[in-house]
Amino acid sequence: MQAAHIKIEQPAAFTMLEGFPETAIKKNTPDFILDVSTHFGKGKQVSYQVVAQWVVDAYKSQGDMQQNHAYIGDKETFRLFDINDDSAITKVTALFEQLKNAGFPVKE
Repeated sequence: MQAAHIKIEQPAAFTMLEGFPETAIKKNTPDFILDVSTHFGKGKQVSYQVVAQWVVDAYKSQGDMQQNHAYIGDKETFRLFDINDDSAITKVTALFEQLKNAGFPVKE
C-alpha cells in the first residue's frame, strides 16, 4: 500500500531582491494567497490557471513562464512592497475578499 502524497505549499521566503531596495517587502503585513486551481464559470471549465495561460499567450515573450518553477503549484502568494503606502493593506485585503465572494464557490 502506498502512502498518499499530500502537497503542502509554503510561500517562498522573500524579503528583498539584493541590490534592488524597491523590492523590499513591507514588514508585519499578511501574505495574500490566491488558489489558482479554483475552477469557475459554466461547467467549471475555467480556472485562474487558464486565465494566466491566456496572458502568457498574449505576450509571447513571456512563454518561459509556462515552465518556470515560480508557476508550479496551486497557490500564488502576493505581498506588499515597503514602498506601498499603509493604506494599501486595506485595499488589497478588500480585493482578496472580493475574489472570495465573486459568485463562485470557494474550493474546500
